Formats: sequence, structure tokens, C-alpha cells
Amino acid sequence: GIHRDPEKASVFLKKALIKELTNLIDLPIDKLIENRHEKLLGFGRFSE
Repeated sequence: GIHRDPEKASVFLKKALIKELTNLIDLPIDKLIENRHEKLLGFGRFSE
């Protein structure tokens, strides 16, 4: 688990955060707002 190698876990986390932040930076503000709106509207819904 993560407790056995915190340094390796921190490197993995850093890479994942950089990747996700890079994806977000590339999106236009309007798309970010639209995505957030859709996410919030989806709370409480489920599909089978």
C-alpha cells in the first residue's frame, strides 16, 4: 500500500495531478462551466 512507499506514491500523485491540470488548462472557460453545471445537475440521479 501507499504507506509502504510514500515517496513513490507522491511521485505518482504528482504525475496524475500534472496530467489532470494540463487537461483543465486546455479547456475553454465556457466548457469548464458547462461540465461543472452538468455534474451538479447529475447529483442525486442514478441509472441502472
